[in-house]
Amino acid sequence: MFDIVVISYGIVIFLLSWFNPIPYGRFCNTIPKILELPNILSWVLCNLPALVVIGYQLFIVRSQGLGLALNIFLFIHYFWRAIISQLFIFLIQSTPDEKTVSIPVFLVLGSYNAFVGLAWIQLCDELRDDVSPVDIIFIIGAGVSLLLNAFYDVFVNYHRNDDDLIISVEGLGYYITEVNLEKYFKLLHVVGITSPNYFFEMLEWMFIAILVWERGALLYLISTTLILWVRAYNISLWYQENK
Repeated sequence: MFDIVVISYGIVIFLLSWFNPIPYGRFCNTIPKILELPNILSWVLCNLPALVVIGYQLFIVRSQGLGLALNIFLFIHYFWRAIISQLFIFLIQSTPDEKTVSIPVFLVLGSYNAFVGLAWIQLCDELRDDVSPVDIIFIIGAGVSLLLNAFYDVFVNYHRNDDDLIISVEGLGYYITEVNLEKYFKLLHVVGITSPNYFFEMLEWMFIAILVWERGALLYLISTTLILWVRAYNISLWYQENK
């Protein structure tokens, strides 16, 4: 049931994003603000619902076999997204983050992640087979994709302090120019991948979907791909407008 809610969210967000990008990050000023939250705090709170329910499943309920392996991986993923990555970004910022997120936007994204977490723990509870050598290959593939996604985020945020690589956008802070992103991630740009972090995240969930081969994982892969693809498209347009 929860996976149907997740794919429904994904389709709606995808369709709405054609008209206006999801208003957070560099697009936070595309709609009027209502009761704002700091950008980093909102991102922590948005991911916290998924982290909490997945953590509850891992440490209290305890899945078995492949479900337990998936549960551990999911906890690492959301712990990185909700806590570690945001703490790192906060610590390396040379100037305060000017971006804010409207509370209605936070509520939509937070509720989406709550249903994502519920869908995942339901799936973890159903997966009771032992972990096979083939399963380990796909878990490693997903782990490498997560590490590459994390590396890109760390790289981009670290170099936002480098005056030779960035552009300043009023009210939004500093961003590495598209030219420099292309220079450092040339191979990906050659094949048309202009947002490597989103590509690595889609790859991560593709490995997980193949690993478990269940409806919930496949629907989450589709939902994530829809949301991240249109986000990457909007970012490409944003760079064209801010050259």
